[in-house]
Amino acid sequence: MNQLAVWAVEALLLAVAFYVFLRFVRRTRGSRLVRGLATALLVGAVGLWGLTTGLELTELGHILENVTGYAVIVMVIVFQPELRRAVTQLGENKFSSSNAGPIATTTLEELAQAAREMSLRRHGALIAIECESPLDTYVESGVRVDAPVGRMMLESIFHPGGALHDGAVVVRGDRLAAALCLFPLTESLSIQRSTGTRHRAALGITEETDAVALVVSEETGLVSVCRRGQMRAGVPHDDIERALAQALGAGEGVGTPRRERGRGLAARIADGAELVRRDFAWMGFAMLLGVAVVALAWRDLVEEEPRTLRLVSVAPSSTQTPANGELLVRLPADDYQLAGAPTFAVQVVVTGSRGQLDRLGDQLAGEVALPEDLLADGGAGTVLLNEDDVRWRRLGPGLRLSWAAEAPELRLERIGSRTVQWRPQHLVLDTAALDPRFSMSLEQARFVPASTGLRGPLGVLERLDSGELEVALERIVVSTDASRRVVRRLDLAEHLRNMGLVLEGGARVEVDIPVLAARRDVEGLTREVALVCLDPERADELGSWVLPAHAQTARFSITTQGLIPASLAPGEPAMLAHATSVRHFVEENLRVYVDLAELPADGSGRSVPVRWTWRSDWRASLPAALNIDARRLAGYESLEVQLESEAEVLLEPSGAPRPSRDP
Repeated sequence: MNQLAVWAVEALLLAVAFYVFLRFVRRTRGSRLVRGLATALLVGAVGLWGLTTGLELTELGHILENVTGYAVIVMVIVFQPELRRAVTQLGENKFSSSNAGPIATTTLEELAQAAREMSLRRHGALIAIECESPLDTYVESGVRVDAPVGRMMLESIFHPGGALHDGAVVVRGDRLAAALCLFPLTESLSIQRSTGTRHRAALGITEETDAVALVVSEETGLVSVCRRGQMRAGVPHDDIERALAQALGAGEGVGTPRRERGRGLAARIADGAELVRRDFAWMGFAMLLGVAVVALAWRDLVEEEPRTLRLVSVAPSSTQTPANGELLVRLPADDYQLAGAPTFAVQVVVTGSRGQLDRLGDQLAGEVALPEDLLADGGAGTVLLNEDDVRWRRLGPGLRLSWAAEAPELRLERIGSRTVQWRPQHLVLDTAALDPRFSMSLEQARFVPASTGLRGPLGVLERLDSGELEVALERIVVSTDASRRVVRRLDLAEHLRNMGLVLEGGARVEVDIPVLAARRDVEGLTREVALVCLDPERADELGSWVLPAHAQTARFSITTQGLIPASLAPGEPAMLAHATSVRHFVEENLRVYVDLAELPADGSGRSVPVRWTWRSDWRASLPAALNIDARRLAGYESLEVQLESEAEVLLEPSGAPRPSRDP
């Protein structure tokens, strides 16, 4: 729902509330007083507020803001009885419609005939006919009757000496609601002092409510009709019925038999049309008050909220639309760009009510097209961004927008492009956190794509061409858990982006750099070679052969991968300590041997290969000796030994006879 619709709904709801309230006070006891005060308060407050706003009467507006609350409290205290009665009637649900209903012709006839008969006998009577204002308060003060209106019933009630003749009778619709009711006496000073209590009560009830009172004088027998605090005295007997009809309003509902008033859809539509016709002025007044109160509330709730918009520049032919929080700038030509973009931002102030600002949220966006005449000289240009030139989107009615400070100045610059072939020298690595047991192989780095277009200001591109400025990608921070390879999608280095350079098409460069475990050589060692026979069936041949003297030892070289940091130089204490640990493990666990069982069984040869094996796996103890957490082993660390002496040994006979083997 847009803001205009919201305001319309708010004003309509307030108008309905005001109309119901005004209709209520019109029908409440003391309605003239309460209605006058309520109308004066509403009209005075709204009218004075409009006057102070239109004429910018600041001091008067300040006085109204500080006095209105106290005035309302004072009125509530002073008119507490009237307000209490009004609230009581509201709680009884008596404000929407009266219980009286239309007055039938027969009822008027019965009232007129009873008045004539009591006038001839000089029996005093006071009858109040309920109209729109409920008379429940007075009905409760008397004795409930709830009987049809009839001449005989009225004459018996007001017969002198009867128990009910001193009070008043209330007629509601076509029924006698109550008798012996007490009415307030008029306080008017314009009536004669000789006016009796019965006539004063008749004037009092018509002053307090919109009821019509019929009075028969006990002294003179004259019949009087009272309405709205005015009395028509001495009504002729033949004219009593017509006088009552006129006082009650000789229109809809007066003198119409109830059975003739159908309550179908057509009747309800007619009743509604009649209500609109009768209360058109009140409805218009309520709508005016609703609109005024909404405007007053909006003015009191208005706030200013700063917003920051990212500046995004696009080509003049681009179909891109501004996203939330963006100010889209359409450039005058394709070979221009905004200096400082895309980091440039503008500050604006949005003015509106709290609800409007909350509904707006972060959806503020705008678009502006820069004029082509900036390119008249073919070079860079500047323009002051006028807020009237910006087409603001999602800025609803009632919201106003202005720059937070001075109008931002946009500077245009001419741009060009270059193609860059990516090389390892374009990489910037931060390997401080990399495990020193590993190293990155930059010479094996792969770039996808291998080349990319570079777009930016001509002046910056010329510095790249001259070698004054180097092309570089974003810094790669290598983590401690990097293993095997590091893959990143990179943009240009930040300092180049700040100078206006961008990769064409918003592309990114994917870089794949292998991570290798460091290979370190450790000083070799010599191990004794044992003569063994791993075939139990030929074990008796061990006494027939011996190793030659030069083959009784074997020399090995030692190489580690991923166990000794690559940064340690030979001769450093740390390097010597690591090498000593490795050699000690090899000495303790490397077993070298030649297996007699590998000789040909038929004695046709005596050459045997040198073999070796480990007594225990190096992963069980060596990492702790090298201060390596075994949990950080990547799985491709290794400890390798390589035989440097002869790989095969020629066994020599010991001189002992060889055991014979019968087939």
